[in-house]
Amino acid sequence: MMLVPVREYASASEMLQALMAIRRTFRSRRPPVPVTLTDPASLAPKPESVLFFMTADMATPPDLMPEPPIWRRHTVRDVLNVVCDVWGVDLVDVVSARRTFDVMRPRQAAYALACKFTTKTLPEIARLMGGRDHSTILHGRNKMRPLMDRVRDKIRPDATLRQWAETLRLEADAFDDALRSQQSERTRTRRRRGK
Repeated sequence: MMLVPVREYASASEMLQALMAIRRTFRSRRPPVPVTLTDPASLAPKPESVLFFMTADMATPPDLMPEPPIWRRHTVRDVLNVVCDVWGVDLVDVVSARRTFDVMRPRQAAYALACKFTTKTLPEIARLMGGRDHSTILHGRNKMRPLMDRVRDKIRPDATLRQWAETLRLEADAFDDALRSQQSERTRTRRRRGK
């Protein structure tokens, strides 16, 4: 990405005023002021001056910005519906406050898939998934990260949301089965020792 200096400003307030003028230009739908390229050698900072750099994507009005990739064009509701369908749980249970194991795993999968397949922020996802806190979404996504990494290695790069959810379900089931067998082995070992 190439940075293009627009102008030197004497203070930060002058820079902010110029930035607001640029935003007003975009709001009024007038064509943006052309940006001229300068020689990088002439960019030596001068004392007590503020340089404002404008990147190419900042110079583009918001309505002309490129659309997100196809795999990011899902809503949180789409993610919830697919996860509920694949895991066989009710939507009401996933967004409820229940913390049983049969609801917890699909809920965390929905968190991880919503972060991957939507353009929503963590607070927005949290609000749409039952009014939770953004840190809950972050924790659930982090819990699912090892499984998401395994799925990423097994699945095509252009896989759909449903394919991701189905493969994630298989990985989660295999992981949970291995965890249960380890726990039952520990229990058997403790019983043999007499503890």
